[in-house]
Formats: sequence, C-alpha cells, structure tokens
Amino acid sequence: MQTESQQTPKSRNNLLVIVALVLLVAISAGFLVLFISFQNTSNDPTPSAQEVEELAAALLAIGVPERGETLIVDYGCTTCHRTSVLNQIAPSFSGIAERAAQEAPPLSAPAYIYQSITSPAAHVVEGHNNIMPQDYGQRLSEQEFADILAYLMTADAQ
Repeated sequence: MQTESQQTPKSRNNLLVIVALVLLVAISAGFLVLFISFQNTSNDPTPSAQEVEELAAALLAIGVPERGETLIVDYGCTTCHRTSVLNQIAPSFSGIAERAAQEAPPLSAPAYIYQSITSPAAHVVEGHNNIMPQDYGQRLSEQEFADILAYLMTADAQ
C-alpha cells in the first residue's frame, strides 16, 4: 500500500505532463495563427497594367544606365542572360528593349521588363523555363531596380 507521500510525486508528474501538453498545444496554435496571418499579409495583389506602367516609368526616370550595367554583373544576371550561354538558359539582354516592346502588348518595354523581374512567371519566353529567382522584386532597392531598368532599355544592354 502506497503512502500519501508516494502518491504526491506521481500526481505532480501527471500534472506537469498535462501542463506541458497544454502549453505545447497553445504554442502550436499561436504559430499557426502567425503563419496564417503572415500568408494573408505577404500575398500582395498583382498590380494592374496601368500601375506597372507608372512604376516602370517612375523607375526609368531616376535610373542611371552605367550603374545598372554594373549591377547586372554584381547580381549574377549575366550568368544566364547572355548570348554565349550554352543551351540559352534565358533570353539574352542584347536587344531586350526592342523585343520587350513586342512581347506583351499593350505593356511598354519598360513595364514588361519591370514585370518580368518582379514576377518572372508572368512572362516566360517561349523555349525557356521559369527558373529566374522569384525574389528580385524584394532584393533590389528602388534605385538598383531603376538603374538596371535604365540599362536594359539602352541599345548597349548585353
């Protein structure tokens, strides 16, 4: 027969297990709520064509092509976007402004390029796969984006 002093530790252990389980469920529920909240706030609606045109025009107005040329090398864009890449991983930057103007009417070339960088899946050129990193819209500062866009709109883009 167990004495009262022997039952107390067992009861305490059971109580500790119950408290631990309740805390675990509460923490899990908290993380679930945070995850759902994060998903709901991180899914920004896609901007309209007019908004894309306005954003691209504003960026183009402050862009410095010479800095953009350096940035596409720094960000590794030329690893895939050049004529000499085997298997033509991505469209070359050579002549991109002219091609972009024809790719998705009524979008202008700057708007098409803007959207292709911020939402690569929006315009996948035939014969290529959607392998471009999806986060350049978040990684690039506004000025970096403007500079890259300004460079890509020049005849010198390669």
